[in-house]
Amino acid sequence: MIKLVGYNGIKGFDGTYPNVNGRSGIGGGTVSATASVNNISTKAITTGAIAIGGYGGAGGNGADAGSFNGVPYAAGAAGTGSPGGNAYATAIGTTTKTSSASATGGMGGASGTPGLLSTGAVGPGGNYGGSGGSASAWSSNETNFSIASATSTATGGAGGAGYGVGKSGGSGGIAGPTISLTIAKADSTFLGATVSASTTQIGGAGGSGIGGASGGAGAGSFANNAVTGYTNGGVLTLSQTTVAGSGGDSDTGTGGKGGGAISGLIFDDTHSLTKSAAVSATVAATAGAGGLGAIAGQAGSALSALVLTGVGRVHASSSATSGAGVQISGTAGASATATGLSGDYIASSSASLRAGQLIGSVFATAGGAVGGTSTAITAAGIGGGAIAFSSLGQAVASIEGAPLADSITAVLTANPSFGAAFGSTPVFFGIGELGGGYSKGGAGLQTVTSSFTETVDLTKLAVKQDLVVGLYKGTAVGTGVTSVVFDLYANGTDVLSRSFTSAAAAASYFTNNAIDLGSLVTLTSGGSTLVLRATLSVTSATAKSGFYGQLILGDPPAPTASVGAFAQAMASMNSGSGALSSAMASAASVSHTILAAPAHFA
Repeated sequence: MIKLVGYNGIKGFDGTYPNVNGRSGIGGGTVSATASVNNISTKAITTGAIAIGGYGGAGGNGADAGSFNGVPYAAGAAGTGSPGGNAYATAIGTTTKTSSASATGGMGGASGTPGLLSTGAVGPGGNYGGSGGSASAWSSNETNFSIASATSTATGGAGGAGYGVGKSGGSGGIAGPTISLTIAKADSTFLGATVSASTTQIGGAGGSGIGGASGGAGAGSFANNAVTGYTNGGVLTLSQTTVAGSGGDSDTGTGGKGGGAISGLIFDDTHSLTKSAAVSATVAATAGAGGLGAIAGQAGSALSALVLTGVGRVHASSSATSGAGVQISGTAGASATATGLSGDYIASSSASLRAGQLIGSVFATAGGAVGGTSTAITAAGIGGGAIAFSSLGQAVASIEGAPLADSITAVLTANPSFGAAFGSTPVFFGIGELGGGYSKGGAGLQTVTSSFTETVDLTKLAVKQDLVVGLYKGTAVGTGVTSVVFDLYANGTDVLSRSFTSAAAAASYFTNNAIDLGSLVTLTSGGSTLVLRATLSVTSATAKSGFYGQLILGDPPAPTASVGAFAQAMASMNSGSGALSSAMASAASVSHTILAAPAHFA
């Protein structure tokens, strides 16, 4: 094991007359660690490299205002924080058991503090925090042992704190391919070997903002085909994770923007030198939260996509988690496509808000058993536009919590019975979609399951009335669906359960159908939290068959208002002045589009 640590930066000199300004800090040291082992013994060993960048030096403080020989001088400005050092780690093993590379960028230095004015107040000359150091890691392991693994981890350094209005905390350090590939590669020629390759990229958090400075931006984290490997008739496991940095908080300014995260992997084992009996691949993307402040920072969005092909059993899992926001979350979208003889595939998306909002979190998941080529698609968000309806993919689930007024109006206008059921002053919890269909190249019966869950804080309602669900846009594809089972749960209790023997029957039920499920007080036993979970199971026997439908959920069910009156009220809210219309206009700028499905639906 080789471990190298970069030197820490040096704090800038404090300002003194006649040099009244603080000096910039000196940056942290960059470091590169490489371990390379060619093992000629029969005993398995480990190859490892660790690199840690040095911390950036803080900026010097400005001198206080004063006078010299009767000549007055102003308070000095703060010095700039310096960047953290970069880190690079490489581990190359030949006939070893494990190769591991880990790189961590150094934290950026904080800004100095301005000198004091003659009044004793802090002067105006703030400055920026230093950016976090970047990091990348690369590991490779080629072996003939029965167990082999390669692991790479790259973590960007956090930004340093900034000081003063008009300044900001340092940005988080980037982890991954912007510097060089963060990759893990593991191979084994041993018959039936167990091999794994794993990579994790973590973007640095933005630095905090002090004295009115904005929070720094969290670093994005992006990986594409960063893991690979092969076995000789064994089990191959691939894992690729990206995590973006959160935006820095600000005491009285604007919070930093959360970083975006993308994780994409296409792996086809039929092209490997030797094939694996089983291949398991997991990709995940987690975006950064928006920083807190007088104005909250924008939350980051996450996208995860996996296309996995094997000759035998396959397991494909793709997940995306958006960054948390105050009123609007980032968007999350995930897709998983699997081709093989057996196994399973699953996609999941989730989003959340900071504490204190009506909708706390949403989660969508979809998947099924592998037979031929199958695709699962999910999407989730809170406080943004409606997610586009999709009748593609073998398993589909989406949920938008606290949907915008325009999205709600479109649904109510297209479904006349909903207006009377929801009344003139409803609160809407979410708009979602569930669906499933037959896989391309499949055989026999196929069952897919999709679901979404959302958590509602009922203390944010002025009055807890009834739970109403509107079912609409039921879409039947083909004639091969043999069973559709729909259930809606409230705090674990199945409050609506229906079964159908054809897609056409399910589509009829999901057409302009509003249902009052009873008092929220009764459904939650007087509690303050409502957890809603909708599930749909679709079984098909032939190609080009499936069922898809949408739901809108809300409270209350006052029966007196017309759709037209509600639509007019929504339009006036959107066009009016004040905080409500401003918030809606801001939310409307967030785009929510479900992932496009690969052309495997047949």
